[in-house]
Formats: sequence, C-alpha cells, structure tokens
Amino acid sequence: MKRFTTCRYLALVGSCLLLLCACEAPPTSDSLATGPGRGDRPSASAGETATTKPGEGTDKPKPPTPPLAENFDGDPQLSIFPRVGKVRPDPTDGQQAGIWAAYIDHLLRTSAVAPRQPGSPDRALTFKGFKGIESLGFFSPLAVVPGTRYQVSFSSRGKLAPDARAGIGLLEFREFLWIGQQFTRDEVSKYLLGENSGARIHSSTDWDHYQFTFQAGPETRMIHLIFYLDGENGNDPVFFDDIRIEPATRTT
Repeated sequence: MKRFTTCRYLALVGSCLLLLCACEAPPTSDSLATGPGRGDRPSASAGETATTKPGEGTDKPKPPTPPLAENFDGDPQLSIFPRVGKVRPDPTDGQQAGIWAAYIDHLLRTSAVAPRQPGSPDRALTFKGFKGIESLGFFSPLAVVPGTRYQVSFSSRGKLAPDARAGIGLLEFREFLWIGQQFTRDEVSKYLLGENSGARIHSSTDWDHYQFTFQAGPETRMIHLIFYLDGENGNDPVFFDDIRIEPATRTT
C-alpha cells in the first residue's frame, strides 16, 4: 500500500485531531465540516444542484467513475460525505435542519482515517454510532454507465452489538448530481431509482474481505456507495478499507 500523504489528506488529519476532543453528546454546529476521504473533487454548494452524464460536455468537472480503488493511504480516490438518517431535513425546517447539522458535526468529530491496527502504517476509514441515531455513516457518489454490471469489494472489521448492522450498500439515481451533502426527501423522491443492500459485514475484530455485484439500471447514471452503521453499537467502531469498484468480468 502507498505511504500516507499528510498534505493531501489535510482535511482527514483535521478530523483525526477533532476525534481527540470529541464528546458523547452531539455539539451544536454553525457549518458542516469536511469529512474523511472527501478528497479534492468539486461539489455544489448547499442547496445547489448540477447534473451531468458520463462523457457529456467539456465545461463540467469529470465525475469520479469506476474503475476506482481507495486504500486511504495516498491521494484520495473517492469523495466521501457524511450521512445521518435516511434523508437530510429540508433547509426551510430550521429546527430539524439544525439538529441534523449537529449530528453531522458529531459524526465528523468521531470519525477518522486511522491506522488499521495499533501501530500500523496502513490507514482505514473508521466511525462509530452514537445514542439516539439509528442510521449513520458516509456516502460516495460515482458516475456509472446505464446497464453496466459492476463489482464492489472491500475489507472491513468491527465488533457489532446483536441488533447493529454494518456494511456497504448503494443507491441508484437517474442523474449525476454535484451535491456535497446528503439528499433531502424531495431530492430522493425526484432522482432515486432504486437501492441495493450490497454486503453486510459480520461482527469480528479481524479483517475480512467482502464483495458483491450489481447491474446499473437502464436509466441509472449515478450511484451512492453507502458506508453504513445501523442500530446502536456503543463505543465500538467499524473500519473500512481497500474499497474497489470496477466493471464485473463475465464468466461463461
């Protein structure tokens, strides 16, 4: 694996430092921080939407597109954003939007790109749940070709409570959207085409390898890879590493 590059992961280091001062109750937040692994890819401002299709136009930034591999040790390959709950509250709902922003802030403070094992030079994305939230994690938007079959593989470990679930799944959308935040209910209703449960990890303190395949629908032009932890899991974190998505090789 490549050596960890501090200057390219400045935002990630900030999250690691914030982890040292995190508390159990979610603090208030006036603005959203940059999450682990977000990388340097452009995104629209909050509430701003841009759409594109693979290979369309020359004046738009190129969306991240498979094949991609992320090991969190060098230059970011995936743009990763925080998510809490199923959807982001509508910005006009001041109270709920404020609560959501506080939980997002807390998630960023308690997540990091950290050593895979104590003393290891290799890094992994890690986060944990907190009381009162049934679903949280991160998502990574990727442009895909409609009708194409893809394979997703990753390594993971984590001690899970009996009712907790974790893994990587995905959501399918009809357009690639440069939105740097979790989607609102209206955005989901407008653009979501379907979802795939992906691969659920089992409780283990050892690293295990997982993979799954999916076929993009005939109208699917974007997916969100969802790194999730559902259910209360105490202070036990989950780890994700060696994430790879590529067109699947068909066998006869």
